[in-house]
Order: sequence, then C-alpha cells, then structure tokens
Amino acid sequence: MSSQQPNGPTKQSFNLKFPVEVQSTKYTTLTLRRPKVKDTRLLIDKADKDPLGAQVDFMAQLAQVPPQVFEELDLEDMAVIRAWVESFTKGIEK
Repeated sequence: MSSQQPNGPTKQSFNLKFPVEVQSTKYTTLTLRRPKVKDTRLLIDKADKDPLGAQVDFMAQLAQVPPQVFEELDLEDMAVIRAWVESFTKGIEK
C-alpha cells in the first residue's frame, strides 16, 4: 500500500514476481520513496562511468536496501520498478 499526500503517493510498493534473498534476508516486496533532487545527483554523477551501476545504486537508495538486492532482481521485476523511477527522472540525465 502506498503512503498518500495531497500530490500523490510518497512511496510505491512493488510485489516481486521473483523474490530474491540477499545477506540472509528474503525480499518479496520492495518499497521505494519518491526521489528528491539530492538523490538525482548520485544518478547523474555516476551515470557516465557506469550507467547500470548508477541506476542500481539510485534505486537501492530509494528503497533503503543494499544495492545487491537490485543486482539480484529478475529483469521482469526490474523493468516494472525502473519504469516507475524513470517517470521521475526523464530529462534530468546528461
């Protein structure tokens, strides 16, 4: 369930079709908060050197989980989460 504020949800939860286990923790759902300007700096600063790594670190920061969780995601689950995140980040990357 999403947290609501007047301008929309502040967080979005994603039920994973393919749960992952990282560091003895099983992840069946990931909840990401809406990105802030300070979060996008991480994405922009790292995007030139390692675009996929920058996205993984960015999404992990929004979900407050280790980056390894996103590295282990099935591509189908990643595509759904990535589409939501990209709805905020289109046009801000270099």
